[in-house]
Amino acid sequence: TDTAPVSTTTPLGNSVTNQANLTGLTDATVYYFWVRSNCGVDGVSFWVGPLIFNTAQIPANLPYYEHFDGTNSNFTFNNGTQPNQWVVGGATFNSPSQSLYISQDEGVTNSYGGTVSTTQAYRDVQMPAGNLGQLHLSFDWKGVGETNLDYMRVWIVPVSYTPTAGNQITSGAGRMQIGTNFGGQNAWKTENYVFNAPVSW
Repeated sequence: TDTAPVSTTTPLGNSVTNQANLTGLTDATVYYFWVRSNCGVDGVSFWVGPLIFNTAQIPANLPYYEHFDGTNSNFTFNNGTQPNQWVVGGATFNSPSQSLYISQDEGVTNSYGGTVSTTQAYRDVQMPAGNLGQLHLSFDWKGVGETNLDYMRVWIVPVSYTPTAGNQITSGAGRMQIGTNFGGQNAWKTENYVFNAPVSW
């Protein structure tokens, strides 16, 4: 949870070193944690945090389809502390009941504030071994807002690259942008791309 502990919160674990092994975590999940020092007879320090991390995804096999109507899309959201964040919910959708969208209120609406935000939603996909040749990517999207400021970009990146909230993805080292900046579209639109798989994968 991203709810901060209070001074009387009992820690879930203790460590006499600066490391702790966590088990039983769910893949493709954002975790928040707080730490504090136990100073013995002098009491405890203030909580520090949240420190945020994502657990790794289990890569999907091709062909891969996602309509966001299941209980877990297995996407990872690098939202950080950005005010406008990726969520999966039902405030807007093009499939039976849900979609992936930006929200300033944790998915209650698909509205966003005027503060600049850069966040990423991504899914790891297992590429078959050998010569991949051409790949087909198709997705539905809409983007209402100012076309020069409010847009979405689609990237293909190697699994070794981890995007971070607040930073745009840039070209290089196997990273490839698909299409252009997607924005200024108030009705759902389907995009289809066929491209050669990068050799560096």
